[in-house]
Order: sequence, then C-alpha cells, then structure tokens
Amino acid sequence: MIDVVDQSAPALIGTFVGGSLVTMLAGVTGFFMGLILLVIGLLIGRENAVIIVNQSEKKDPSL
Repeated sequence: MIDVVDQSAPALIGTFVGGSLVTMLAGVTGFFMGLILLVIGLLIGRENAVIIVNQSEKKDPSL
C-alpha cells in the first residue's frame, strides 16, 4: 500500500502515472507478441495435404 500521509502529492501522482505507463507498455507488448506468435503458429502448423474421407454405403448384414 502507498502511504499517502508520508508522500507529497507530486510523488503520489508520479507513482500512479509511472505505474500506469508500465502497465500499458506491458499490455501493448504482450498483445503484439501474441499476435506475432499466432501468425507464426498458423503459418507453421498448416497441413499441405488434405485428406477427404467418404462414408461408404451401409450394406445389409443379412445378405
């Protein structure tokens, strides 16, 4: 906790502004790192071969 009594107003405001700037910078950095990793994952993890499986017709087991 920040002790408001012992600190002056400019120091308190600076603490809040500095903390919010660090938080915003971390958020923006994390967002763009996630976006870059998502694009890399989508490009690397793609299967070039497409396998199509057709369902065979049901045959009557009594015949």
